[in-house]
Amino acid sequence: MASTSDSTGISKVKEMIRELVDKIEPEDWHKADWSKIAACVDEAFLQDAQRRCVGRLVRVLGKHGIPVSTPCAPIKTLARFEEKRKRDAFKAMSDLARLRIIANTKTIPGMIDRLYRCAYEEDWKVYVRGGGQYGSLGQRMSDDSFEFEDIMVFVYVYVPKIGHLVEIQVIDPIACHTFAVDSAIRENQSTQWVDLWEDGFYENVKAYLMDIATNERGEHHREWLDKLQFQCQELHARHKKLIPHCLLVLFTVGVSGH
Repeated sequence: MASTSDSTGISKVKEMIRELVDKIEPEDWHKADWSKIAACVDEAFLQDAQRRCVGRLVRVLGKHGIPVSTPCAPIKTLARFEEKRKRDAFKAMSDLARLRIIANTKTIPGMIDRLYRCAYEEDWKVYVRGGGQYGSLGQRMSDDSFEFEDIMVFVYVYVPKIGHLVEIQVIDPIACHTFAVDSAIRENQSTQWVDLWEDGFYENVKAYLMDIATNERGEHHREWLDKLQFQCQELHARHKKLIPHCLLVLFTVGVSGH
């Protein structure tokens, strides 16, 4: 249980966050100076974000039929937070509490719409990095306004009742797998999986999935997919490692799956 001094410190940082987000538009959050707020973060605030904020947000999203697919590792130590805040204070603050929603690339726009409607109904403030223009009621301004920039989209929400800035990743299964492997490799962990960044394979898959999501003409997709499958088999055979389920699904049905 937090002490009185801890609670006072947590409340102080939350009030600083509220004052900042109240005076600027969400699309300008990443441009604002978060350094003074980040400098006030201590162990108690870090624990509050991870132990109280995430669980409460998951429950609210569930009430709106939005499933949080998998945990997203937060910043685990104050020392790691200090490293991040020196590079990007906004990113460090939003990394304290993170959620991940897995959705194949073609369904990402619909999931963003649902998050926007949830934010509007719950009186949250929300910023989607990329993805076109949204109206004040969380509706896309036109059916074709979603601009695919990647097979993952970052959504940042500020929840007044919780007091934290939260990052929600809406991410294709293949991107999720690729970044998990990348993280394991960076931390020198043993893994049965191949680094999909090798030979530009991930970028090729990403281009294919974005094309599938935006281009209904399918005459050249099977040929493209066959080339990707051949590249994948060569890559995994070279390292004598397994092909992940998300790629097997892709080669079977043409889109990645859960």
